[in-house]
Amino acid sequence: FVDTVIRQHMLVWFALSIVAWAISAYLVSRRNFIVDWRSRGVTTMSLTVNRKIDASVLREIVLEKDKTTEERHYEGKKQIVKVTYEESPPVEWGGTSPLVTLEYDEKNSFFLEMLIQYNRREARKDLVLSADELKQKLMHEFDNRGLFVQGEDYSKNALAIEKRRSLIVPFQAEDATFDEET
Repeated sequence: FVDTVIRQHMLVWFALSIVAWAISAYLVSRRNFIVDWRSRGVTTMSLTVNRKIDASVLREIVLEKDKTTEERHYEGKKQIVKVTYEESPPVEWGGTSPLVTLEYDEKNSFFLEMLIQYNRREARKDLVLSADELKQKLMHEFDNRGLFVQGEDYSKNALAIEKRRSLIVPFQAEDATFDEET
């Protein structure tokens, strides 16, 4: 076989080798393109909640989930916890599970923020969820479990805090230029 194919017909063997490598390179390139295209289809939604919660209910919800990360920051009278988990089963979410990050103050029983990441390109095309549907589905789950304490809504306070931050930054910049002049 070696003598008849390779030694007598070197150019044929060379051409077949080049064609085989070109096909292999195309298939690898195409596969990488598809994987990259799917990974860029992520919908990310950040939601500032700022509501009083029942911390024991949130602990139950988090314990039921498969956590991927948990971060804790202790700042004086605050215990900020950031938990990330993947929702399950994927069938309920259109064929792919969203990655949910909850940020809350455990000591003061206060839900701060929620971040949802959902890859719509990995979901079934006829069952893809929009950002509003994702938000409604999670908030509905939290409401049904009795997570939120009925009472004052702190979202107006959050807006005031954001306005104060935007005012403080220009004043700090003016103070820095004043210090440089003297």
